[in-house]
Amino acid sequence: MNKKITKGHYGYIGYKKKRLLLQALILLLGMAGFIVLGYYITGSNKNLFTLVAVMTAIPMVMQIVQLIAISRFHSRPEEEYQKVRELAGNGLLNTDLVIANKDGPSYDIGYAYVHSGGILLYCANEKLDIAKTEEYIRNFLRLNECDAPVTVLTDVRVFMKRLKSLPGEDRADVPDELLRQEGVLRAISM
Repeated sequence: MNKKITKGHYGYIGYKKKRLLLQALILLLGMAGFIVLGYYITGSNKNLFTLVAVMTAIPMVMQIVQLIAISRFHSRPEEEYQKVRELAGNGLLNTDLVIANKDGPSYDIGYAYVHSGGILLYCANEKLDIAKTEEYIRNFLRLNECDAPVTVLTDVRVFMKRLKSLPGEDRADVPDELLRQEGVLRAISM
């Protein structure tokens, strides 16, 4: 776990799960340590160390809740990712995004390609309400003053075919507007 993987990069979901679990375990051990230390020093459980231990429980629970929320999501297969990466070239491709939806269940975006022609998303959930998902993402884009057409696909072959048909773009040469759109996608994901 010494290599940090940032949001939007391949393998982020697995990295985040491990990080959340490690943080929760550290907080749990710290909480237990404070309780034992407080009892050892004072001979009673009514001390400031116990209060600190109880306060440690709040962030620990928050880590566990996040871990539970993303536990059902996984990265796409590596060979599929390599094919998509090859099609996207050096464009604005993001992977492993988990979108938290206040109006329904969270969903994972396996691939998100931000292009001057719009945002192309792939989600493996075939039961996904595509129209609501597109509108949900467009609303966040509008709130951040960077509106763009959003297309969500649930068939990876169709996604790759559409990606292949788009003219190539280089991350270094895209307008700031596209970088802001990519930033919004990353910001609304866990």
